[in-house]
Amino acid sequence: MATPWVRIQSALLAAVLVTALAVNLLLHRPSRRVYQEYAVFALNLALWFLSDALYALLSFESETMNTARLLVATAIPITTARFFQVLMDDETPGAHRLLRVLIALAIPTAVGVVILPKTTVPAWILETAFLTYVFGGVVASVFRIWYRLSSIDAATERGRFMSLLIAAGIAILAVFLDYLPDFGYFFFGNIFVMLFLYFLFQIVTKLRLLDLYEFLGRAVVTLTFALVIAAIFLFLTGFWRHRVDLFVFNTIIGALVINILFEPLRNVVANWIGRFLFGERFAFVARLEHLQSDIAKMVEPQELAKMMVSTLDDSRRVTHASVYLVGANGKNLEVAEYVGSVPRRKIDFALDGPLLELLIQEQLITREQLDDNLKGLRYLDSLDAQAVRERTTAVIKVMEDIYAAVVIPFVSKNQIIGFLALNDDRLREPYATEELSLLHKVATQATISLENSLIYDKLRERDRLAALGEMSAGLAHEIRNPLGAIRGAAQLLPEEENPEEFAKIIAEEVDRLDVVVTQFLHFAKPYASRKERVDVNDLVRRTTQLIEADLLDPAAVAQVA
Repeated sequence: MATPWVRIQSALLAAVLVTALAVNLLLHRPSRRVYQEYAVFALNLALWFLSDALYALLSFESETMNTARLLVATAIPITTARFFQVLMDDETPGAHRLLRVLIALAIPTAVGVVILPKTTVPAWILETAFLTYVFGGVVASVFRIWYRLSSIDAATERGRFMSLLIAAGIAILAVFLDYLPDFGYFFFGNIFVMLFLYFLFQIVTKLRLLDLYEFLGRAVVTLTFALVIAAIFLFLTGFWRHRVDLFVFNTIIGALVINILFEPLRNVVANWIGRFLFGERFAFVARLEHLQSDIAKMVEPQELAKMMVSTLDDSRRVTHASVYLVGANGKNLEVAEYVGSVPRRKIDFALDGPLLELLIQEQLITREQLDDNLKGLRYLDSLDAQAVRERTTAVIKVMEDIYAAVVIPFVSKNQIIGFLALNDDRLREPYATEELSLLHKVATQATISLENSLIYDKLRERDRLAALGEMSAGLAHEIRNPLGAIRGAAQLLPEEENPEEFAKIIAEEVDRLDVVVTQFLHFAKPYASRKERVDVNDLVRRTTQLIEADLLDPAAVAQVA
């Protein structure tokens, strides 16, 4: 029998990558139960891939290796059931009953793997019984996902559980087809299981039940891009595979062409796939990128908040959105703009400290992340765990008050100067990881704009104080002139036969004083003279009347002299 290198290579590749995924989780957060169960599940499958590859490499003649691989496979239904039970937080009696049944069946199956090959029982009976146990146990474990669908009312949540069920079903079907006589290629099953394990790795590490669209989008883009690159390379080299010199030459040309087209081609493929498969998400990302650019031009905080909320509202991806900014007293955050239900008006720096501390620490918090943290702490009874539970509960209460599933802070010099809160209550997980990353970039740009606004306010205040200094220098002169005119008019008023003229002068000068004082109080420029047509003779006559009293005053005459 020829050595099945395709089967060996695909199994070894799957064993290496799946082991890497399991070790990655154990090195990062070994204390999390879902991480532990995923690692056990993945390592079980990795051992199966490795033992199957070695059995094929030994030309399927080693009974010891065959017994080892079958014993490894006996544990697969159990590790599968345990992992899905923890992943879905399925603590129903049915889940525990299934696990007990699988353990009870695994014991005689393992014994049979060791003993029965040495008996006269036909091999096809043994293989059928063994495959029935393994595939039946795995299918029963995955069927728990279907069972959970019956208890979910939200259409979006049902769709996500269904997506997980479909992904698992495809992987199981691919493996099953590999074991059909004269049909299996022992390649697609290994590859699909490896991809499914990577898919589950994304779910577990992101602490999300399912981020299917983002994962699927990247997978489709990567696969399409790979096919396009492969087509270009084959087109340039395929015709010359029998001429070594031309094949090498065209290979170099193909590498140069691919190097030149790599970035623009990848962007074109990503945009096309995004528009075709994920139009709503693609439009939302485009709006956020445009918003990030517009925010960079804003200086006024209130206008910035209004633009952010209106753009998010127009995207149809939020049911609630609000922007909070530091209040005038500097002791709280006040809602500057919002859409949806009326949120809590103020966030106090002292009373709502847990939320603000967590924002500074994490830079972005989500409601699903907090709920998951509470689930992970419910089995711990230490004082530290109790304190963390209380703080997390307090943060969740504030997020409920502001109708937020996601909160992203504006942090300047390790101080929160505001935050963006948003939610789409039609979905349990409103935003994908890529969208959250882009929202964080928008918040970062908003922080820069708010910092620029503070700098601008300081500069404007400095200019106002400088103007006040300039006004103070001329203020005495601006007040002295009207007062002198009023004094002269008042002295001449009793001696005149027509006092209305001097009374009018007094009223005009009082109005002039009022304008000067008003401008000073408003930190404006000193009172500016007006240009208008006048009767020179009348002006001279009025001026003579104003200074006549001073000329009749002996003290004033002596001073002039």
